[in-house]
Amino acid sequence: MIGENRPMTFSYHIDYKLGSTVKTATGSNEDLLLQVRESDHRLQVTLHPTAPIQVRSFILELPFLFTPASRFMANGFQSWTDSREFGPTERMPGLGTVGKSPIGRRLGMQYTGDYTFVPEEKQAGVFHSHGFAYVRTGDMLDFIGSMTDRTGFTVITADMNRNVLAVSKDLEGLMLTEDYPVLDLYMQQGHYDAVFDGYFAALGVHPAKRKSCGAIPPGTTITAISITISSCTTCGPLLPAPGSIPSRWTTATRPPWATGCLWTARSFPSVCAGWPMRFISAG
Repeated sequence: MIGENRPMTFSYHIDYKLGSTVKTATGSNEDLLLQVRESDHRLQVTLHPTAPIQVRSFILELPFLFTPASRFMANGFQSWTDSREFGPTERMPGLGTVGKSPIGRRLGMQYTGDYTFVPEEKQAGVFHSHGFAYVRTGDMLDFIGSMTDRTGFTVITADMNRNVLAVSKDLEGLMLTEDYPVLDLYMQQGHYDAVFDGYFAALGVHPAKRKSCGAIPPGTTITAISITISSCTTCGPLLPAPGSIPSRWTTATRPPWATGCLWTARSFPSVCAGWPMRFISAG
């Protein structure tokens, strides 16, 4: 499991060039030092080159036991890339026949997702995700999320056939002459809300405070109401109920939608967001 049962077993695979020589490292060697820091729900990895090197790829792997009930959440890259949970027998859709055709390439369809820089998975049970991912079994999540992509895109891959989770950084061609923070990951196991609340708190992202529209004191005689409907969930119940607007009242703005929008606003406040309405007493 992730983020709970420490120490976890990680393996590293780093391809790089030293001069014209292509080399591979699985940890510190004479060309680079790999500094790994583990703390509560955090894993940070820094590369210290002892000589100028050009990074070709960086991959961290950890074993993970998938089951037939496991579901991997793949976060898509752009609008045409899927963002959903996948099971072990499913396949991640690629660019497709039309996208790979001469017409599709002429139209630039290969640029509508990550198809030009992430290898296409061609077998069932292998998926990738951008920025964050989780494996869900029942109502429990094993979560991995990047704390920053300023040092390169973070791609998380699940290979359910090999029982492996991998985290890679898009570092191809990067020249290193000084320390470089490669990875900063948040890792946690738990229920959905607890996991995402923990991740957002670590990122410094806090829930928006719910705005209150205030209450109208009992016994108040209302001669005019000016409302700009917002998505504030506490506003809806304060609006007049459908059909309760006195017939002698008229609407000063958007008269065709007045009653309908009031009903919609009470039930779904965000639908009518920003629609100003004013109800005036005729006497």
